[in-house]
Amino acid sequence: GVMSVMYKSKPDILQQTTTRPGWNAIHWAATNGHVAAVNKLLEWDPKLLDAPNDDGWTPFMVAAQEGDVDVMEALYAKGGKKLLTETFNFGRTPLHCAVFNDQPAAVSQLLEWGGGALLDIVKRGGWCEPYISATPWELAHKYGKQEIIDIMKPYKRINIARNCYLFMRALGEAA
Repeated sequence: GVMSVMYKSKPDILQQTTTRPGWNAIHWAATNGHVAAVNKLLEWDPKLLDAPNDDGWTPFMVAAQEGDVDVMEALYAKGGKKLLTETFNFGRTPLHCAVFNDQPAAVSQLLEWGGGALLDIVKRGGWCEPYISATPWELAHKYGKQEIIDIMKPYKRINIARNCYLFMRALGEAA
């Protein structure tokens, strides 16, 4: 179709960005749930799998935020487990994105692939208060996302070091 003609005439078109900072064709395909387009773009240029936008968001993170499990599966088939722990400029992982944006199907799929260890990844830094030093588990609790919490419960492990840190921080704030 049209994509094929465009690619054949100008292969670097895949890297061109739009007015949304740094988004190229695969970001748009991922955010809109176009699995066939994602697969075709990766066939033409496998490096697009890890293509970050200006804030460091990869296509997998975009798909997790949108809750598009079909796109996530297509990308995961090409990139595997490394996609589960990638972070963008503000330190969020795909699971942080899915939790914050209330995407239960994406949360469930991410945990199925990566297990409970994903719940312990701490997002550090960034400009947005809700994300400062928070795990996906803590985000779900902070915002009362009960459906997400229920999905996470079977995967939750006791993280003694994190619990001690939070306790000591609470003591410092109370003093």
